[in-house]
Amino acid sequence: MREPAETQPVMDPPVLLAPLVAFDRKGARLGYGAGYYDACLRDMRARQRVLAIGLAFDEQELAEIPREPQDEPLDMILTPSRVIACAG
Repeated sequence: MREPAETQPVMDPPVLLAPLVAFDRKGARLGYGAGYYDACLRDMRARQRVLAIGLAFDEQELAEIPREPQDEPLDMILTPSRVIACAG
């Protein structure tokens, strides 16, 4: 994917769509291990309010995902059959 030129202004979208491996109803997300989405979301939230939406299949839901201090919570999860508002 091409990156914008250094001279382009920084965009601050109000919504971030995040892929995941697993999730729980509290908004914890198990990603792909590098922490890029957590770092990006933390940076975006430092500047403005951002709605973080996890994209998943229903089968990816677990009862609980362990959280670490650097993990950013999701606000909602979107699956093929439902929208889950996370209970934080």
